[in-house]
Amino acid sequence: MPAIANLVTPELAGMLESSEQPQQATFLGELAKTANKKMLDVARKMAEGKADPTDIWNSTGWFKGADGKWRFEVQDRPSGFKIDPTQEESTRLGFAYRHPKLFEAYPELADIPLTLRTFANPKTGGAYIPPIYGGPSIELNRQWTPAASRSSLLHELQHGIQNIEDFAKGGNTTVTQESAKLQPLALSPWAVGEVSGLKGPASPEQYQSYMLMRAQAHPTFAARENYLRQGGEVESRNVEKRRGWTKEQLKVTPPWMSQSVPNPYQILNLNLPGQPVRPPGVPPWPTPIDYLDTSLLRTRY
Repeated sequence: MPAIANLVTPELAGMLESSEQPQQATFLGELAKTANKKMLDVARKMAEGKADPTDIWNSTGWFKGADGKWRFEVQDRPSGFKIDPTQEESTRLGFAYRHPKLFEAYPELADIPLTLRTFANPKTGGAYIPPIYGGPSIELNRQWTPAASRSSLLHELQHGIQNIEDFAKGGNTTVTQESAKLQPLALSPWAVGEVSGLKGPASPEQYQSYMLMRAQAHPTFAARENYLRQGGEVESRNVEKRRGWTKEQLKVTPPWMSQSVPNPYQILNLNLPGQPVRPPGVPPWPTPIDYLDTSLLRTRY
């Protein structure tokens, strides 16, 4: 393989450097080679004793995701591209991207094929192809800036971890459209903004318009909302949101408090992508009056 120095021009090196944020946070699980199993045992005992999840997280570093599986968050400052992500390329992830703690935890991720190409839809930043569809592999849209591609790659890497750990999976609107059935859901203006593709919370007029369209339950409309509610997508967007946070910010904000959709309202895919499963014990979907509840949801913006 060519030397890294030959792949990155001085101008690009500055762009790549500027795209690196103070911290990189990713959610890992029990199968990570760096998992602290002793602290996990403590977390389990605390959970059995009905300890508060925040206390468990603060004491052990472990927390349960919406699918009921244990996770911990790894922070990694020295992470970023080692090649030019705006150029056509087919390589291996470990050659193209620097993320020491992640690759130490899951060495197999470093060997995943990475393809940089031009996407037909310029708004799509990347895709994770799971083993059942010929993967694992990751594709990135080379039309995006290095900083945007880095965020997209972190999103797709979390899908890779979900595959290894058998966490709740993600999906896409094509897969979810066939089975999309809108359920009553507590939506905040921030959540409506995210579903609608806005860069912030929906205005009162936008909120009302969204709810009127939602009531019509158009299949494509339902598919997009259900896609955004997929547990694996919620988690991957959360990784993007927490990217660049300081250690202090990460410490005071538990992962479940920065999610765009709270745990009870996520659609959990524990097998094939696009097969929604509501786990045992999840309460009934809220009534339409709960649309006005804006206290539960957060957003990645």
